[in-house]
Amino acid sequence: KPSFGLAGADLVIDGSDNFATRYAVNTACVELGLPLLSAAMSQWEGQVALFDPARRGPCYRCLFPEP
Repeated sequence: KPSFGLAGADLVIDGSDNFATRYAVNTACVELGLPLLSAAMSQWEGQVALFDPARRGPCYRCLFPEP
């Protein structure tokens, strides 16, 4: 189980550039009950999303079930 040393964090910020890492960070956040701020960009477009399943919100994998 990935945890990346996140225990004790208040918020995780992810700007990784591949789905494998994003899913692994999401899994750790869900298991630890941590909110995840995820950001992605491509050329001149970008997106930022906050996932907080500990407060009944969806997680990253809920929104993007497949790469």
